[in-house]
Amino acid sequence: GQFGVTNPVTLAESLKMSLQAAAIELDAGVPRNPSAEGEWSSSYVAKAESMGLDVFAPDRDVNQPATRAEVIHTALEVMGVPVGIKMAKFSDVSENHKYTKAIAMAEFLGLITGDLAPDGTPLNTFRPDDPINRAEVVKIIALLKSLLEN
Repeated sequence: GQFGVTNPVTLAESLKMSLQAAAIELDAGVPRNPSAEGEWSSSYVAKAESMGLDVFAPDRDVNQPATRAEVIHTALEVMGVPVGIKMAKFSDVSENHKYTKAIAMAEFLGLITGDLAPDGTPLNTFRPDDPINRAEVVKIIALLKSLLEN
């Protein structure tokens, strides 16, 4: 197989990466979410449900592409990092965005920096609801894991 660094990541794939990075053991439970029934992701989704992870409500299709905000929120939640009370400072992340506090924490921790213009100038945007690719997910999770180990 190929890793496909530019391929989009599904909710289930981002969950698996986060749980494995946190070395969280899976249960033999059955997920309530019908989109995970009989799928490779069933034990991961069952674990997410038992942990009460916000992104993994039973009505979400876990095979859909994950957004940048969902991945950050899930990684922080799985790793036990509180999101606090700060709001994200990016111009395209409103204070009413569901994951604004997780985005703010990720920025504070240096997991994300936001978008840059071709000349490297910060654009003050994050695109929280855009899909995220494998390389971006791996970078976020690796940085978070490294921070937590030190």
